[in-house]
Amino acid sequence: MNVRPRGRRRQYRIAASLICYLVGSAVGAVILGMGIAIFAADSSLVVRLQSTEAADRSWWKSEVPTKERIDWRLRGRRKQTTFPGLEIIEYKAGAFSLETGQPETATATRVDAGWPFFCLTGSSWYLMTASSPPGSPIILESSAFRFETASGSRIVPWRLRPFGLLLNAVVMGLLVAIGPTIWLLARRIERRMRGKCPACGYPTVGVRCSECGRIGRHRHLVPDEPDRPMLTREP
Repeated sequence: MNVRPRGRRRQYRIAASLICYLVGSAVGAVILGMGIAIFAADSSLVVRLQSTEAADRSWWKSEVPTKERIDWRLRGRRKQTTFPGLEIIEYKAGAFSLETGQPETATATRVDAGWPFFCLTGSSWYLMTASSPPGSPIILESSAFRFETASGSRIVPWRLRPFGLLLNAVVMGLLVAIGPTIWLLARRIERRMRGKCPACGYPTVGVRCSECGRIGRHRHLVPDEPDRPMLTREP
C-alpha cells in the first residue's frame, strides 16, 4: 500500500477544511459588523465633538462625489458617535462653486463597523451644489445602504477593509473553536479517569485499545508482546 498519496490526501483535506473555516469566520465577521450597525442600542451610543485633523480632510477629498470641487473646507468640529464595534463620524463642509461663485454646502456621514476590529466602511452624502438654474441636492450612499429601524434610519456599510476582516476572521475562528476544544478535552479526561479509551470510550486496561487500536501515552510501562503461535515445536 502506498502511504504517500494517502498522506497527501489528508493534508489536502486539512487545508481545505482550514480554508472553509476561515471563509466561514470571515462571513460571520461581516454579518456581525452589519448587525452592529443596524441594531446598536441608541441608549449606549456615545457622542463627542472633536476637531478635524489632516486625516479627515484627506478622507473627504478622496471620497467626496464631486471631486472637481477642490476648494472644500470642513466647517466646525466633527460629530463622532461610538459604540462597541461601531463608529459614526459626521462632517460638514462648504465651498464656492467654480462656475457661479456661489457658496455650496455638504454633509457626510462616515460609518465603520466590525468587532473587534473595523472590517466594513461606508458613507452617506448630502450635497447642495450651486448651479444655474438651481438644482436639487445630491443624496447618495457610497459603499453603504440605508436601513430603516424602529428608532430611525441606519447607515449600514458594506465595503470591506481587508486587514480588519482578516483579523476578525482569525479572532472569530478561535472563539468558535474554544467551545468544542474544551468539550473534547473534558471528555477525554473523563474517559481516562474511568479507565476507558480516551478516543472511543471503550473499556480497556492495556496500552493498546482493543476497539480502535489507539496506543496509550505510556508505552514503556506495558510493552506489547509479539503474537505467539498456539502450537510450538520443541527442539
